[in-house]
Formats: sequence, structure tokens, C-alpha cells
Amino acid sequence: MRKKILSLFFAYVLVFINFAMPTPAPAQQISRPVTLRKIAVPISSAQILAMNVTPVTLVPAPGAGLVLVPVAAFLVWNFGGTPYTSGASNLLLEYNAQTGVNAFGSTTISTVITGGASEIRIGFSQANTIAVLTNAANLPITARLSAAATLGNGTMTLTIYYDIVPAT
Repeated sequence: MRKKILSLFFAYVLVFINFAMPTPAPAQQISRPVTLRKIAVPISSAQILAMNVTPVTLVPAPGAGLVLVPVAAFLVWNFGGTPYTSGASNLLLEYNAQTGVNAFGSTTISTVITGGASEIRIGFSQANTIAVLTNAANLPITARLSAAATLGNGTMTLTIYYDIVPAT
């Protein structure tokens, strides 16, 4: 079942990359190959309990003059037996949580972590667009909760597909 869901996810990513993104005009064509990278980050129950005040770094800063460009994300939630009590309505994926510059936006997480089952959540809504690449230069992508989660013991793995581009 998991392989089937992951196959569907990869098909979604390919459709997104090939059809959802506008075709650039000839004068704007990309002059470098796109290198899609993937990182899967396991997040413990202790990290979830602290995520509204201590963001988890998912993708480290790429280096001076470079910007991380997130393409797709999904999470695998592993129910631990005790649901969280949560006011945490959103899981936010952002550039360096403290800057307020959203990378992906958010996904509603409160029903996931307070529920009683493991699940996969595909896709995050994009809250805004970064117009100036230099605003996101050399910043990591982090995850945080919009409010505190308490009492639970589940874990999650966040997977992000991304590219790295020059900030200029």
C-alpha cells in the first residue's frame, strides 16, 4: 500500500513539474539543468511537542548567494497510541521560521495529530510567492507548528523535493 501511495505521489510531482508550471518564454528559458533533490527528515515526539517554539530544520541553508526552491512536500504521520491535544492548526514550512518568509505555506495538521490513525498527507498550500530571490538567499527551510501540541507520542517524517538556484 505504501509503495502504491508513493508511486501516486511521484506521479503527482511529475505532473506538477511538467504541466502546472508555466512554460517560460524563449528569452527566459532556463540555461542550467534542474537538479531535483530529496530529503526525508524524521521528527520525534519531543520535537513535535516543542515545534511551535523550536522549529525543525528540514533543509540546511545552501550557502551564500544560493536559494532553496521547494517543489513538493509530503508527510508520513505515525500514530503512537496517544493522540496529541493540540491548538496547532497548521504545520508551516518556511524559510528560516524567524523571517516570516513562507517557502511552502501550510497544511492543516490538527486533525492529523489529534486523530487515532497513521496517514500520509500530500501537498502543502502555497501562501505566497517570493518575488525577490535575495530575500530567501542562504536560508534553511524549517518546519514549525502554529500553536503548541501537548500530551501525544506520535512521530512524523517530512519529505521535501527541492532545487538550489543562484539568488541573482
